[in-house]
Amino acid sequence: MEEAIAAVLTQRNLNEAARSVGVTSSTLLCWRKQLELQTAYREAHSAAQGQSIARMQQASRAAVSTLLKVMVDPGAPASAAYVPPTASWITPSRPLRLNT
Repeated sequence: MEEAIAAVLTQRNLNEAARSVGVTSSTLLCWRKQLELQTAYREAHSAAQGQSIARMQQASRAAVSTLLKVMVDPGAPASAAYVPPTASWITPSRPLRLNT
């Protein structure tokens, strides 16, 4: 079951996840309906999400610093001084939940 959870978290879709653990997608869907697997999946997903958020927070310091250096560099092209509002990785789309 741990392999199935890892596959669902890491593969692009359910079919690929099922194939990677050697079961059919129907079997994997049946497994996902089991309460024990749902609970384990939620815990694994939450842990993975927490790790991703921590990595983004660590990387954002360097990214913002680099952006600021380029934006104020008089030798940089004018297009480099503009940060489009679509740079959504800078600002989270929703408030982060902190486990306190």
